[in-house]
Amino acid sequence: ARKLMVLKKTSSGSLPAPIKTSKRLVLNVYYGLIICFGVDTILISNDFTLTVVLIWLIRVMPLLPFSVGLHQNHPRTYTWLSLVVLLYFINGVLVSFDPERRIMGIVYAVLSVTLFSFLILFVRLYREHYQVNL
Repeated sequence: ARKLMVLKKTSSGSLPAPIKTSKRLVLNVYYGLIICFGVDTILISNDFTLTVVLIWLIRVMPLLPFSVGLHQNHPRTYTWLSLVVLLYFINGVLVSFDPERRIMGIVYAVLSVTLFSFLILFVRLYREHYQVNL
């Protein structure tokens, strides 16, 4: 019952300042990663067609289901996304070995590590403030 009460409290948007700041950082890097994939997909193809949009959707599909939970302050969503974002880190490292795409690979890796760090920060602050086990 306590856990449900906590989720109801936080879904209204009344988060403490440190948690709100970490949430804002998570969302900025999350959407930055999605946009980065879009820019990279367009640069690779030198074109903007339906095929490019489909390739971009395939690349970001694992990230998209987390969007709702991130905005509604569901701490388990943040925890699960922290695991999924590690796959994007691996992708960034692999892409960075291609000399033509090295910069994008490094950007992917840095964004992934940054997102992972902010996700863990949010979960930790949330857990300490609301005294819930995740």
